[in-house]
Amino acid sequence: MRIATPRSEMEAHQAVKDLQSHGFQKLVKKRPKPCHTEFSILGREFLELPRSSGDVTYQPLMVRIPVTRVALTPHTGRTHQLRVHCAAIGYPIVGDPAYGLYGEAQARGGLDLLDESSLFIGASMEIQRELNIHRPLMQNTMCLHAAKLSVKHPSTGQLMEWTARTPF
Repeated sequence: MRIATPRSEMEAHQAVKDLQSHGFQKLVKKRPKPCHTEFSILGREFLELPRSSGDVTYQPLMVRIPVTRVALTPHTGRTHQLRVHCAAIGYPIVGDPAYGLYGEAQARGGLDLLDESSLFIGASMEIQRELNIHRPLMQNTMCLHAAKLSVKHPSTGQLMEWTARTPF
């Protein structure tokens, strides 16, 4: 999944020409769909993790990595929407194996890096590397959780709602 940009659309069309596989052509020819995610910052905190055993420097045994806790509200239901949007603005979700630092998905959700004059910076590579180093210690858990889920009952139309405490 990716954010559709003029460049990524040209690359997709070129991939179709290069691969000539019917299934792949059908997949790539799908047109991008609009999607919208609302977010708000809930707090800024530090993720404290044990320093990796391979680190031979004389530094503290714990690493403090700055993270931002956010509430994400998807207004559309696209596949990987929250993950792609967070990665695209330079702040991948902690522990995301696909859209994180070494993820196999479209880098930065398909957005090109912006120049130095931009106000947008994104999470530093140093922070992303530290998180990636410690991912095995975090049991490969991605820090994405549905704290609240609301749906209308298909028969009655009554709003049904579930909430769950965030486990991290």
